[in-house]
Amino acid sequence: MFVPGLLNQLDEENGIFLAQGLTARTVGVSGKRVHYADGTKSKDTMHIFPDAAGCFDLEDGGYVYASNSEVPFGFILGAGVGSFIFDSNGDLQEYRRVLEKKTCMNCGGGKTPWGTWLSGEEYNKGEVWEVDPLGIDEANKTWFGASNDENIERGRPFESAICDDRDMLNLACFATIDSGDGELRRLTPNAQILSDAISSNDYSRVLTSEGTLDYLLLDVPSNGTFSWTQDLSLAQKNAELNYQNLEGIDHYDGTLYLISKKQREVISLNLDNFTYEKSSTINGTFNEQPDQILHVLSDSEENSNSSNMIYFVEDGGCMPGLFVRDMNHEHYFPLLEKVPQKYLPSDEVTGLAFCDNHTRLMISFQRFNLFGKLLEIRKKDGLPFTGTSLNLKAHKYSNE
Repeated sequence: MFVPGLLNQLDEENGIFLAQGLTARTVGVSGKRVHYADGTKSKDTMHIFPDAAGCFDLEDGGYVYASNSEVPFGFILGAGVGSFIFDSNGDLQEYRRVLEKKTCMNCGGGKTPWGTWLSGEEYNKGEVWEVDPLGIDEANKTWFGASNDENIERGRPFESAICDDRDMLNLACFATIDSGDGELRRLTPNAQILSDAISSNDYSRVLTSEGTLDYLLLDVPSNGTFSWTQDLSLAQKNAELNYQNLEGIDHYDGTLYLISKKQREVISLNLDNFTYEKSSTINGTFNEQPDQILHVLSDSEENSNSSNMIYFVEDGGCMPGLFVRDMNHEHYFPLLEKVPQKYLPSDEVTGLAFCDNHTRLMISFQRFNLFGKLLEIRKKDGLPFTGTSLNLKAHKYSNE
């Protein structure tokens, strides 16, 4: 029986305490070749510093887990994205690098409506790359890194990206920037390119071709409305005053969610009526700074008690782990935590994603033994973690 909060299982191999009813297995360890289900090993070693990730379904019932590599010196050591390919039984078939260009600090990410992965580089000349999770199509820079002003160089310290796809003919995509003056960017694709993509089902040019960039303005002091501008300087000043160091972002049913890690706030933008709300991540929505969050929604009346469960992972500290918060009753439960002696104080838990019809919950320990480790978490009864992802990534902010 699954009992969140009751950490009564010691998994010595993985160096974690697990809640009752859960089981964990190692999928890969950074710097080592990945073991396949048939007993063979991968040609490449698993990438180091695994970070944000997404899961993608395949037509044959299998799935792909695409994981960023947040290497600080990626140009030398290689950063990018690595993908784990599973069959319909959840058996690992292949590991491959799907973004091998000279990228650096691939940190946050997001999924597009057509099934590609958006990988953000968190350094001053970073880009948002569109990546095929299978690595068949070449990865390319998106227009997010460009500017309306030709005199401004490309690139910003990007984090995560997401799209509002409720009306594909009016598609809008958004990206966060992790800096004190990091403006929220909105990319509106070229209308003809988007129309052609919808007709042909080939979306390869939608985000990589020239589009229109706008930037967020939150009205102050706090009247709860917002607007968009093409004045980058104005937007950066507004960000510095109102929403510094954005990290995670996601969209759900007309609301755009983003986190200001310095101000420790979740900002919810209503994209239809141009209003917004803020809530604290300290004593409001979450107890502490979350790294990535999954908002679990019930798929059945029998499971209605879980309709307001929020899963999130925590970075740093002596015991980072995986947690769930019951928003109906304001309860907070750990699902797993590290054994302090097995990890470093700077360790993070990252890459939270549901795979295989939500029956497998994937997470990574970043910097485990200096590099990283990917784990698969399951319920022993085989029941799913049903839910819709809210990818609200935010590290603890430091003034250092």
